[in-house]
Amino acid sequence: MPEAPELHLIREWLEPRLLGREVVGFRVLRPLVLRNMLESPAEDALIGRKFESVARDGKLLMFGFDGAISMVVSPMLAGELRLVETGARVLSSTILAIEISGGESLRYLDQRRMGQVYLLPTSEVQGIARLERQGPDVFDAPLDFGEMCAALRGFRGELKNVLTGGKFVGGIGNAYADEVLWSAKLSPFVKVSKLSESDKMRLHEALTSGMRGYVEELRSALAREGLEPRKYRSILRVHGKAGKPCPECGTRISSVKARRRETNFCRKCQPGSLFTT
Repeated sequence: MPEAPELHLIREWLEPRLLGREVVGFRVLRPLVLRNMLESPAEDALIGRKFESVARDGKLLMFGFDGAISMVVSPMLAGELRLVETGARVLSSTILAIEISGGESLRYLDQRRMGQVYLLPTSEVQGIARLERQGPDVFDAPLDFGEMCAALRGFRGELKNVLTGGKFVGGIGNAYADEVLWSAKLSPFVKVSKLSESDKMRLHEALTSGMRGYVEELRSALAREGLEPRKYRSILRVHGKAGKPCPECGTRISSVKARRRETNFCRKCQPGSLFTT
């Protein structure tokens, strides 16, 4: 799933390439993914309108059009956005294509078809369930240390579940939760109620400067390889690295799978039992 660092750069890359450009065509190839909450067909509502904004909130991308209409994209596990020439081959995973002035097409692709695309009045965007339940964004509205400690008091259970749930902080999924916890030297399975003051200080550092550091690393890596912004996991230290040495101590990275989700961590750097009370 694309998470805040990747979506931050995708938004940053798309914004200057879309603002002010007019929608000249709209095709939906997989209608079940599109939630049209407007009073007219999507193509009638969008054709002739111009992109006015490109924003991100948590793990959502939001496109604003003149006339107070918005499109919200929730990529989920496999969704991605591509800006291609209008005549480029349409892949089987393409969900919808927005043809824009200048001979390009903004396409949403999703092999698993698990994502959602919402078309709705801009005034109703915050009513989308995922945004209603979301906590402050990890980049756009980061909690200071005191606020973070106060917010944590409202949660129970294992720390990784709190990080990925979205209510405590928005924008962190499975991959970057592993990275935050490794950076903070905290077990994914520790209960929030068991965190010490020093634990919380390390967590706050990992959520703020640590996550911003990943954005800069990701930007540099993509530029070095000449790639457009997208989900890119080569820069990660522990997530997806099961069996490889921990960058800090050399211990083999462990892997625990539960509920179709893999957790990667270093047993030496992140001590703690898998069975917490």
